[in-house]
Amino acid sequence: MAAKNSAFERLQEILRELGYAPKTHATARDVVVPGSYLRCKYVFADLGSFLFFASDSYGGGPSSTYTGVYTPIELAENAECSIFRKEWFDRWLVSGKFKTGHEYIDRYLTIKSSGWNPSEWLEPETVNLFLKLSREIKPIKLIVQNDYMKLTSLKGKKV
Repeated sequence: MAAKNSAFERLQEILRELGYAPKTHATARDVVVPGSYLRCKYVFADLGSFLFFASDSYGGGPSSTYTGVYTPIELAENAECSIFRKEWFDRWLVSGKFKTGHEYIDRYLTIKSSGWNPSEWLEPETVNLFLKLSREIKPIKLIVQNDYMKLTSLKGKKV
């Protein structure tokens, strides 16, 4: 009986089947250092104008697993925010919320921002697509941040 592939291996297979060349990295530490992880694995692939990145870190502290598709974006230096589907409990659990002043956006999305208003590039079609994706992928978040990814072509850029 053949051994079943791990999610890490299956992800690499899928990327290869789609015609991409995934790059991987895995580490394991024998000594526990406070605040560090014993095991860390990641897969990334250049998708043309986007970069796919999946990471799984666990062991010597809280685990961290995330997957994303990233691209550089040209916006003002102060343009940073995170956007996610509004939930009924956001009123009490999410601090630093930003209201755009656009009823449709503010009704369906929670935005955390230091003051930059993303409504100039959040059109109703974009909001609808994000809401549709959020029904299929949970949790999902749209992040605009300076130097968010320290990988290759994205290092030092707004992503």
